[in-house]
Amino acid sequence: MDRMKLLVSIVERGHGVAMQRLYGKYQLFLHLQCAGRGTATSEIMDILGLGSTEKDVVLTFASQAPAAALLHDIGRHLQYTQNIPHDQASAQLAEVILADCGFSKAERAEVEDAILQHRGRQDRQREGLAGLLYGADKASRACLFCPAEPECNWSPEKKNMRIKA
Repeated sequence: MDRMKLLVSIVERGHGVAMQRLYGKYQLFLHLQCAGRGTATSEIMDILGLGSTEKDVVLTFASQAPAAALLHDIGRHLQYTQNIPHDQASAQLAEVILADCGFSKAERAEVEDAILQHRGRQDRQREGLAGLLYGADKASRACLFCPAEPECNWSPEKKNMRIKA
């Protein structure tokens, strides 16, 4: 059985429920939310772009597989802003986050490998966490209901056009 880890999310006041909904999409359901107030000066807050000192703190318990699912696309913004492939950026960010959450070096390596391998066709046949993440990532695409599907440049094989139960 996977050891549980504690993920701490600090978000703008009023956004804690949205974080819980996001975590729910990755099968993370055990949360504790509380109000927080930072003590940094407004000058420091402005420099860091953190907005107000009023925050929601969401404590969430996760095992390795949901953590990998949650983090596998976390670097997508770097793909758009710095032209770094999102799987590489996500793996780099996940390493730092998972280390801070207390995951072992072996656990971090397995998650990083799964993130780096979630895009290729050869990964369909993989075992373990990498294969699980690949299948879940592809099954989570809602192409069937996407209004942009007719104009989408993905090949028909990449599109998820059916609901699986």
